[in-house]
Amino acid sequence: MEYARVSTANQILDRQIGALQQVGIAPERIHVDKLAYAAHLRETGHTIVEVVAETGITRTTLYRHVPPRSPESVAAGPVGVAESDPGATT
Repeated sequence: MEYARVSTANQILDRQIGALQQVGIAPERIHVDKLAYAAHLRETGHTIVEVVAETGITRTTLYRHVPPRSPESVAAGPVGVAESDPGATT
């Protein structure tokens, strides 16, 4: 059994699988760590819907096993006082 997984932004799962197949490893002998790949996709900004489509993992499983994105990657950015309350004075 051979193993392929993605844990950093520089790794690409398809490239790893292709490399294993090029050296003669049969596809059924390649274990893909889909949860690690799903976590990588979430950390790089993909939505749950995109992760489901890419990995085939159910939403329930993703919510149960993949940590949520950090607030910094979800937030649109700081809102200034003038933007958040038009009646406020600075």
